[in-house]
Amino acid sequence: MHCMLIAACSIAFVIYYAAQALAVLSIVAVNLSLPFVLAALVKRERHQTRSDAAVSEARALLFMYFLNTAGGVVLANVYLPTTRARLDGTWLGSFFLLGVYSDLTPNWYRDVGRTVMLSQILGIASRVSILLGRALWRRYKIHKRERCITQRELSAAHDGPHFTLADKYGEHLGVIYVCLLYSSAMPLLLWTTAVSFCVLFWVEKHFLLNVCRNPISYDASLAQYATRSLPCATLWHFALGAWAFSMVAAPRSGIVGDAAAAAVAKACSALQALLDATNGLSAAQTADRLMQANAMPLVVALLVASSVLIIWLVVVPAWEIAWPAAAPRVRRVWRKARRAARAARARWAARRMWR
Repeated sequence: MHCMLIAACSIAFVIYYAAQALAVLSIVAVNLSLPFVLAALVKRERHQTRSDAAVSEARALLFMYFLNTAGGVVLANVYLPTTRARLDGTWLGSFFLLGVYSDLTPNWYRDVGRTVMLSQILGIASRVSILLGRALWRRYKIHKRERCITQRELSAAHDGPHFTLADKYGEHLGVIYVCLLYSSAMPLLLWTTAVSFCVLFWVEKHFLLNVCRNPISYDASLAQYATRSLPCATLWHFALGAWAFSMVAAPRSGIVGDAAAAAVAKACSALQALLDATNGLSAAQTADRLMQANAMPLVVALLVASSVLIIWLVVVPAWEIAWPAAAPRVRRVWRKARRAARAARARWAARRMWR
């Protein structure tokens, strides 16, 4: 009986780690295939410039990389009671939302967080391996150049691969997005992201200068897209960090006054339907978690960052569009107001003089 129990535990152990390894390898494989698939799809779009096509490819690659790495494994392990009850007995319920985690419990880090971490680490090795393979393939073509018969074959043997800047932007932005989403709860992602950028900086620099052909020219569209999209990642960094830290019970934060507590409770009450469909917590329980000393500073940072982004992404562009059209009218009104003020001062001075 004891031997049978050990054998059963060994089989369960092998199945568990094999499933995790398969999940990590599938994430890495999909991420490696995304640049080729999206590049083929972007070619079918009608863009006016190469820079517009590069921005479209980088945006699509960022979205798919983030969804595959950070979203897919979470959706595979999440438990939504309301949605799960509706899917029971349907064909969709046999393979969708079969997870057991409705909150960031310690076992969530073991099953989900470890998968995300390993996929990021293997992603570094896989991207370096692809660049190394392309460099070795070019050296092989140069080594076999004596077998070329025509000038076209000889020129093709010396041509290096293209340096696709859109792929690099999309992949690196995806790494940053995944890091900012989970690094509050898993600080090791900060180290993996730092290693990723450090290693790939030197590898891609060598690949660009010594292996690739001369790259095509782009305008500032890719860099502008990166600077516009990166600040948005701070929102879910603060949001997930506040929720992850509040998992550990702590006293109420000293920065929470009566007005702030009432505002948080009112906001959580408005989200009661969402809470019922996800983790089943009440509005009061959620408000208590968010007002803890280990979560409230991040909630405040989230509100400040949201306000700054709204001003930067909405108010400032609207002002830049509206001001050129409204400026002449505003100047005319201002000049009329100044003339009226001068006339009023002159009349007032005249009355004082006659007195």
